[in-house]
Amino acid sequence: MSKLTRKEKERLEARTEILNIAARLFAKNGFHKTTMDDIAIASEWSKGALYLRFQTKEELFFSIIEDIVNDYLETLNTSLTGRYNLEGLIKIIIEKQFTFFQDHIQFFQLLLSEQGKALQASGNRHREIMMAKQKEHFDLLVVAFDKVLSPDNSVSSNTIAIALTGAINNHLLNWLLNHKTVDLQQVQQEIVTLMLHGVQ
Repeated sequence: MSKLTRKEKERLEARTEILNIAARLFAKNGFHKTTMDDIAIASEWSKGALYLRFQTKEELFFSIIEDIVNDYLETLNTSLTGRYNLEGLIKIIIEKQFTFFQDHIQFFQLLLSEQGKALQASGNRHREIMMAKQKEHFDLLVVAFDKVLSPDNSVSSNTIAIALTGAINNHLLNWLLNHKTVDLQQVQQEIVTLMLHGVQ
């Protein structure tokens, strides 16, 4: 990988600074109540300079989401290079997704309430990007399960990935909607037991 020039580093740092400030404003005020003027003032960039980097508020919003998801996928991909049995693999997937969720819970609360409105305003391109990221995540899981399942296993890697993702996501959604304290270790163990042994 080639080394970044000073100007490239400065552009990257400026972009990161703007996204971090915008994420705080979105989390505090919501997507629709936050304006590009608010972001320009808080980041101490001119509105013109802001629009040079992000043509719309929707583009800025989804750039934040994309960066967060990219960080998660990179972390998950690195974790999945380890050597695991089936139980260990399921545990590490749950752990990484729960940790990711906890680290960004305020933004997930915002996403739950605002994503539909933002997607509606942003057009097809951002929908396609989000769908591509979901597919990338799913493909990582399928490849990981392919490595630990025997060829004659009665359940496919696809089905296991779908079931595990559904269980994790619904627990996290329930957590967001009910605003209750959740024992993540207990939830993790329950999901592992369900995946390995079913309901007894």
